[in-house]
Amino acid sequence: MSVIKFIWKVWLQTLKNTINCVSQTALKLLNIEMKWSRDGVLPPYFVLVSGFFTNIDIQQLKL
Repeated sequence: MSVIKFIWKVWLQTLKNTINCVSQTALKLLNIEMKWSRDGVLPPYFVLVSGFFTNIDIQQLKL
């Protein structure tokens, strides 16, 4: 296996683990099930999780 293929495989696994972690956290703490698109069909709703998973105080945000 080439180095590039190995790095790609590790990166994809890391991405999958991160998505799973965010999904499980949203379900456990917020009681929100994240839906994903499959086979070219969009989910019935979207969830904005970046706003939930931040450590910046709301007062510090600049809109």
